[in-house]
Amino acid sequence: MRTMWKPRLALYALLGVMVFGLFPNLEAQDALAVGRRDIIFLVDSSMGSTLVNAVREFIRKFIDRMPIGPDQVQVGVAMFSTTPKMEINFNSFNSKESLLLALGRIKPRPSSEVNIGAALDFVRTDMLRPASGSRIQQRVPQLVLLLTTKKSKDSVQQSAEALRQMGVLTLAAGSRSADEAELKQIAFDESLAFLVKDFRILTRNPQKIVSSLSTLSGVIESETPTETALAVGRRDIIFLVDSSMGSTLVNAVREFIRKFIDSMPIGPDQVQVGVAMFSTTPKMEINFNSFNSKESLLLALGRIKPRPSSEVNIGAALDFVRTDMLRPASGSRIQQRVPQLVLLLTTKKSKDSVQQSAEALRQMGVLTLAAGSRSADEAELKQIAFDESLAFLVKDFRILTRNPQKIVSSLSTLSGVIESETPTETALAVGRRDIIFLVDSSMGSTLVNAVREFIRKFIDSMPIGPDQVQVAVAMFSTTQKMEINFNSFNSKESLLLALGRIKPRPSSEVNIGAALDFVRTDMLRPASGSRIQQRVPQLVLLLTTKKSKDSVQQSAEALRQMGVLTLAAGSRSADEAELKQIAFDESLAFLVKDFRILTRNPQKIVSSLSTLSGVIESETPTETALGVGRRDIIFLIDSSMGSTLVNAVREFIRKFIDSMPIGPDQVQVGVAMFSTTPKMEINFNSFDSKESLLLALGRIKPRPSFEVNIGAALDFVRTNMLRPESGSRIQQRVPQLVLLLTTKKSKDSVQQSAEALRQMGVLILAAGSRSADEAELKQIAFDESLAFLVKDFRILTRNPQKIVSSLSTLSGVIESETPTETEESGRRGKVSALCVLSQAGVSGTTLEEHTVS
Repeated sequence: MRTMWKPRLALYALLGVMVFGLFPNLEAQDALAVGRRDIIFLVDSSMGSTLVNAVREFIRKFIDRMPIGPDQVQVGVAMFSTTPKMEINFNSFNSKESLLLALGRIKPRPSSEVNIGAALDFVRTDMLRPASGSRIQQRVPQLVLLLTTKKSKDSVQQSAEALRQMGVLTLAAGSRSADEAELKQIAFDESLAFLVKDFRILTRNPQKIVSSLSTLSGVIESETPTETALAVGRRDIIFLVDSSMGSTLVNAVREFIRKFIDSMPIGPDQVQVGVAMFSTTPKMEINFNSFNSKESLLLALGRIKPRPSSEVNIGAALDFVRTDMLRPASGSRIQQRVPQLVLLLTTKKSKDSVQQSAEALRQMGVLTLAAGSRSADEAELKQIAFDESLAFLVKDFRILTRNPQKIVSSLSTLSGVIESETPTETALAVGRRDIIFLVDSSMGSTLVNAVREFIRKFIDSMPIGPDQVQVAVAMFSTTQKMEINFNSFNSKESLLLALGRIKPRPSSEVNIGAALDFVRTDMLRPASGSRIQQRVPQLVLLLTTKKSKDSVQQSAEALRQMGVLTLAAGSRSADEAELKQIAFDESLAFLVKDFRILTRNPQKIVSSLSTLSGVIESETPTETALGVGRRDIIFLIDSSMGSTLVNAVREFIRKFIDSMPIGPDQVQVGVAMFSTTPKMEINFNSFDSKESLLLALGRIKPRPSFEVNIGAALDFVRTNMLRPESGSRIQQRVPQLVLLLTTKKSKDSVQQSAEALRQMGVLILAAGSRSADEAELKQIAFDESLAFLVKDFRILTRNPQKIVSSLSTLSGVIESETPTETEESGRRGKVSALCVLSQAGVSGTTLEEHTVS
């Protein structure tokens, strides 16, 4: 019976990528974007209290990360030893909070034996039923995770097979005396059997299992695709077909696609299909939103024809998919985080390079499959595919109509959206801001086109709207012209259309000073749609290829005094010193060889435009509320520093709160004190007003101690304060900042605790005095430039600018540009762009420069 499942293992071949690497930041508490699924945790209750506690913590963290609800992810829990017992049913609890409370009541039950077969049967007969809340009849994926420390006394074969026949995806994890062969027999596939030394490791390294639970999809019911619609989640699938392969093979591919469409639940809220043909140039045949029904889609498919050619440009075809098809205007739901899949079918090796084009799709989280025949190059197919296991080489594409399982299985079960650590074309979670692109129109059509494409991609990645991000464009040479005003267009689509009409205007000179004045006097006004009076951040990006004929100094300074964040990018004959003079801070001046590079490597500039925040009005914080974006800020205070310094820190926080727009939709403040143990003083949702918050702050008192455990305090912040039930808005992607203030070196280790916060995207600032350790502060801070060493914390009440500037201007959730978890550069990659803030001196300075003498 087991062998009948082997042909479907193309799905699981991808686990080497999807399961082992795509969800590294498990500690982040924000809900993952996963499809509907019912998940049962089947737990051996005989493993003892230590391991049951570890398993319970693993499940708690998993639940905490999932979008729990009757129309999202449902969780059930059963315990077993010799007999099984239902602990949590799918429909027992209506909220994540009640579910977690119930989980806390689960207890071990000693036993020397376990009957896993009976437990699997119990799951099948008692839990996988509509009466128990299972949505199996709605074809929602059903997953079971077995966790056991023993070999079963009874037989598991028939029980596991019965679940398999129902399409239930069973994962089996074992420890201690569990039998590896038995785990493989139980699991839906052997790659879903996990043997670990100790279940306590699950709380530290849960990626493999969590990835499977959150990404595996389908109710997989048979090996052979049928003409009835399979139960698959929403996905957008593009067939990218080599039109040069001749009529026989094009017909075979067309028939393969027809059968696939026939087996799918097609519709705007289900599976969408697009088709493009290519040889040396690509052509759209079927767009996602071209047809409303399966019938009209199949009719259009029948009109696809071959186009003879001796060469193919696969790189250009992949770029066409990315720039023309994976866009909302083309019907793609990529911004709704619906999985995007591309199946390439080719009979030739590409004439052009495929590497960058494939990587660009990969960075967007697009799952590319590559199938080749005849003269296709296997190494190239592997280079194109998201993973090598998704590259298929067949003798003849006609085989697809007879044996399509491997490819169909991948197309219908792989799930995502898989998010890259670099900016993608999906809408980023950024705060409200008004952004002006000030473009030198004299740079020629090639560069204007490149700049236009850069702006288009930026707009495509932003949540555009009158209450979100607004974009305006002005062109200039010796004179300036408004092209797009903030309030000219109501939708992203109309904005992009207007952008397409921008044209170069030849000139041998440019007046940048006059252009900056034009921005200030004509565009940064409410009548032009600017929200500057609402204290929404105002940003200007200058793009020029020439040195200015007129003076820029006063014009740039006037913008700076208004709190406008100006970025200056130059190419060709632009003057670097002038760019630095124009930019709000020198770190926001960018000199590139050619603006065409912006379309391939825009991260530095895009990062600044989408994360910098403020309206930064002066270098000295005042008692009036600053115009800062939403953020959650935790002050983590060493309570052992004595009453004098605690009072000084309290006064510093009071002034900070007084200057902030405090509220549940603005800035939230939390306070925790620590010495050897941490204690919550003020939670994010403890107080509704600035007044009550300040009263609570006044009640904070020192607690004498010779030692401090900063690592434990950081862990306390992560596990107890950065959670929705504590008022944290981390799941809404509101920036989370922690300011540590300590006078001592930590007794316990801080490295892992700080790194765990860093991996969550939390921006840690570390301020130390007296016996604090400089190296330790640098180790704790998100970046070394955010570590501050001062002689005495009393100076904070007189000279707080550096720290206040960072707390009020840093924005994010900040993700590393480098997709690794281990390299130091991975966590520090974006900080230089973000610490602009530099008007207050944070960026580009060393810790010694922060030291107050």
